[in-house]
Amino acid sequence: MEPGSSVLAILSNHDPRAWTGSACDGGANATCNLRLFEAAIARGAAAGAGAVLFPEGYALSPDFGTEPWISPAGATPCAAARTTQGDSPLQSGLACAARRQRVAVVANVLVRMGGGEKQIREVVIDAAGAVVSSYGKRHLFPSERWPLGFSPSSDAPTVAPLLGGRVGLLICYEGVYPELSGDWSQVDGLRRDGAQALLWSIGSHLPVDAGAARLARRTGLPVLASADGAAAHAVAATGAPLPPSRSVALRGAVAGYGIIFNFAKEVGSPSAVDRTDYATASGSARGFAQHHSQQLSRAAVCGDAQNINNAARNMRVAHSFMTGLNAPPPCARPRAF
Repeated sequence: MEPGSSVLAILSNHDPRAWTGSACDGGANATCNLRLFEAAIARGAAAGAGAVLFPEGYALSPDFGTEPWISPAGATPCAAARTTQGDSPLQSGLACAARRQRVAVVANVLVRMGGGEKQIREVVIDAAGAVVSSYGKRHLFPSERWPLGFSPSSDAPTVAPLLGGRVGLLICYEGVYPELSGDWSQVDGLRRDGAQALLWSIGSHLPVDAGAARLARRTGLPVLASADGAAAHAVAATGAPLPPSRSVALRGAVAGYGIIFNFAKEVGSPSAVDRTDYATASGSARGFAQHHSQQLSRAAVCGDAQNINNAARNMRVAHSFMTGLNAPPPCARPRAF
């Protein structure tokens, strides 16, 4: 990384389960995904990025495994991989990679808190490997509460320093929750507290393109998103898509961004490489609707009235997203910055 770099790299098109022909098959998904994240951090740094943005924690732990939380603000996880509750190799590995490559990292992990509750948490690590900010997901999708067993955090909307400016942190469902619920307090709080852009770490089943555009238009802020199995996406404050290498204005600096597309899983052996292209925005919206249809069916079978209502409401929003997706997909995607 060049000193003072204001480029944000975004991991794109990562399928955390698509390991084939290597030791990464089977139960080693989290270990192999961490190795890919470390390689992405190195690649971003080599390309001149000052920070790298990653998807929601399922991109590291697709089997929903958790580790003890060791990354509050001020912590140095690279020096604290072990706790009395067990190992935390993902948080430690990300912090060590940030320090080794001298690049900031914005990542998301599935963790166990001191009281035993499971949370989904975003962590912002500086180029020295120290945590400058962390945030726990407040608005969970119903299936994250049950059957996955995660708890919402009580954290306030969180704005973090990055690339010479200030960014608001959103985790997956939180990017569409305001439209589903009519409650814009979290997003409005980020803007009120000085966010100059929104960073959105996404799991899957969300229409990233349309969702980012709506968020940008509602807040007047650029939105930069990284999602499992989907192209990285960035929009200007107007909601218009930004191509790679464009810039967004942050206080005292201009933050550019580059996008790592189709990052190959070159871990273990050449046969481990996966180069799948994933769905366009409209396909993502259809997946979102299909996912909520499945949730609706499950809730109906279980007689869960609250989740029946939630899933039905989400289905309506999913279809409204689909009707707004008219732009054709790009003919080709770049493979690097």
